[in-house]
Order: sequence, then structure tokens, then C-alpha cells
Amino acid sequence: NILFVGSTHPWGKPWVNGFLRGREALGLPHDESRLLLLSADQTQESGHQAADLLWEKGIPCDAILTDSDMRAVGLIERLRERGVRVPEDVGVMGYDGLDNVTRQPPFLTTLRTPFERMIRTALHILDGRRAVRSPVRHLKFVGEILPGRTVRPQG
Repeated sequence: NILFVGSTHPWGKPWVNGFLRGREALGLPHDESRLLLLSADQTQESGHQAADLLWEKGIPCDAILTDSDMRAVGLIERLRERGVRVPEDVGVMGYDGLDNVTRQPPFLTTLRTPFERMIRTALHILDGRRAVRSPVRHLKFVGEILPGRTVRPQG
């Protein structure tokens, strides 16, 4: 029973689509009620806003995946202020792999994107396009889950 908290901005669409594709890969139905999309940016304040909205709905999930670590941190802060235990009552996972939230409180569970490898690959492709037109249109990179203390271990 996982909910996704993200943005309505056009740049947020890949996160939303990835969440929906992940549900589909697990055999779960397309369910837009599993999305909480905010117009706010990926900030702690937007995490507070998301937590307030979820609180009003009675926290209708067991776990929350966010589109950024900062939004996840704000969500955790506000949930804890309201007495919700993370990860005992609800798990929260971010997306970025920021050192300042994975190596110190709240010790966020997050997905680290291989930005350095992505940049090197893009530069290599752009450099190669000077001589030959590259057939590459879309590249896929696999992130790394950094286990923290904001989701319960499986098992």
C-alpha cells in the first residue's frame, strides 16, 4: 500500500511515470489515487504540506515514496510532529541519495541516482556526435538503494 508524493510540474512527470510503471511491473493496477501531486517544488516545506494532506486523509498508506530527499525529510518531520512513527507506522523513502540526510538523522532510505556516470555518458555521446550522428535517443541508468532507518526491513 505505497503512495507516491511528487510534483505537478512537467519535470516531475518521469517520477510519476516511473512509479506507475513500477506498480504495473508488480502486477498492481493503474491507480491514480496512489499519487499525491503538489504544485510545490521539491522542498522540506512541500513535504510538510504533503504530510498535512495525508494526515487529513488518515494516512491512507503503509509507505510513501517521494520524488526528492528534501520533500521526504519535510514529510518525516511533520509526520513525527503529529505523533506518527517512521518507519513503524509508515515508511518513507526519498530520491536523490543526499549525504546530509543519509549519513545523519533522519538516516533516510533513498535511491541514489548515478549522476556522474550519466554526465560522463552524455558528454561522450555529445562529443561523438561531432563526427557521426548517434542513434542513441534515450539512455537508462539504474540507481542504487541506500538503506536507511525510514523504512522497515523486509523479512
